[in-house]
Amino acid sequence: MNTTPDATAALPSTWSRIGRFFIVLAVFVIVGPPIGAIGLTLGTALTTSHLSIDRLSDFLVVLVTAMMMSYAFGGIPALLVGIVSALYCAWRWRLPWWVPAGAAVAAGPILTLWQVRLTQPPELLDVIAIMTALNLWASLACWWLLRRFRLA
Repeated sequence: MNTTPDATAALPSTWSRIGRFFIVLAVFVIVGPPIGAIGLTLGTALTTSHLSIDRLSDFLVVLVTAMMMSYAFGGIPALLVGIVSALYCAWRWRLPWWVPAGAAVAAGPILTLWQVRLTQPPELLDVIAIMTALNLWASLACWWLLRRFRLA
């Protein structure tokens, strides 16, 4: 009688791997850009002005506008981080936090240099730092959502 577990019994099927890939990718692409927009809007509001009742309507207008434009600026980074995370998750079946974090930190400077055409190095470094931080924030929030709902 053989009591050792069968190694192939624990492997997920190809269809479940494909399904997992598309679920993880969809969460990053659909949820990631609005989360980055919320982070950018809150960070800007907290660092540049004092929040008051008079400015609350202005803040809400800026938040809604940023949410609508979030896919234009955050769609490509979310897609790249989502592809990397989805491939890892479909292959290994679990998604550790450092996979989307590493992809976000790598995608931040590369995509910022590609998207933004600034000539002054101090401004360019500031934009790279902000975009990398927003990529990291949105990626870790998507990772948390996936882990919270046991999708990855």
